[in-house]
Amino acid sequence: MSSRNRQRLALVALAFLVAWPPVQHAFVRSFDMDPWAFFGFAMYSSPNLRLNVRAASIEPGPDSVPDWNAIPAGVRDEVHAFALRRSRFGELLPPDALAEAIFASAPELPGVVVRVRRWVLERESARIAFRDRDYRYAPPADSQTENSADRR
Repeated sequence: MSSRNRQRLALVALAFLVAWPPVQHAFVRSFDMDPWAFFGFAMYSSPNLRLNVRAASIEPGPDSVPDWNAIPAGVRDEVHAFALRRSRFGELLPPDALAEAIFASAPELPGVVVRVRRWVLERESARIAFRDRDYRYAPPADSQTENSADRR
């Protein structure tokens, strides 16, 4: 490799090392991504906080109460796998595929709620707190037809 090519390679590497930290920080702030992932320098200044994902059956309507025990046990591995992926990719990864898997294993459910709880460090109080985000899903249209046909 010539000295000119080595210089270019060194400049490209330097440009990447200068440009990547603010880009990664913007992704972390915008999409709630894991600051410890994707070669981030911010990982050294933030705690390694995890998230929890729970799924429940829910009746349609805004005041319905989730039934956390109605989800089949066979879906727990998929919930855990989604939690690992979601902790890394943040809000770029919605739980749509997880809801489809839940409805596939239990088509009789009237609806599903997936609660994503992310533990965060509050800047104002310097305390660790959590933020919940609920994703509500109605059963797919084809399973509603099958369910109504089964009830007759």
